[in-house]
Amino acid sequence: DHLNHPRPPRLSQPRPPPRRACAPTLCRAHLPCVCMLSSSHATPAFRLQTKKGLLADFTNEVMRGDEQKTEKDKAMDLLDALTKSGAIPVENASLHIMMAATHTFDKTVVETVVRDNVSPIEKVERSTLILAQTVHDLAPAALIEPSQLERATAASPRLFE
Repeated sequence: DHLNHPRPPRLSQPRPPPRRACAPTLCRAHLPCVCMLSSSHATPAFRLQTKKGLLADFTNEVMRGDEQKTEKDKAMDLLDALTKSGAIPVENASLHIMMAATHTFDKTVVETVVRDNVSPIEKVERSTLILAQTVHDLAPAALIEPSQLERATAASPRLFE
């Protein structure tokens, strides 16, 4: 997988307005939107690593289009057989979802730190907390280590109101 980020603008070009991915949540927090949508695309070829037996060496195979569909169908058929078509629940399983967002700054990092005396890390942390709050449906205070709560509250007081 690779992330497909927009090309950064040249210094002489005006910065295009970001596509606002998190605007409703950021507006509720009374914060400017600084996140842009990002997209991720799987490569057309996957690498399959298998072993013929327990003591055998691994073999690698590159799979494309139809081969990927065939292997996916085999995996789903196996899952269907193991769960007796869903009659037996799958416990202790996890589903991983990848979310991607691009954090943008109006100024360079140096301008943000030196001229504005603002920590860009705090801005990114605030955006991350807002996105995590939306995903997990938890208050920001529940997402932070107790030892860091005072620092985060001081950096973004409106987020913790």
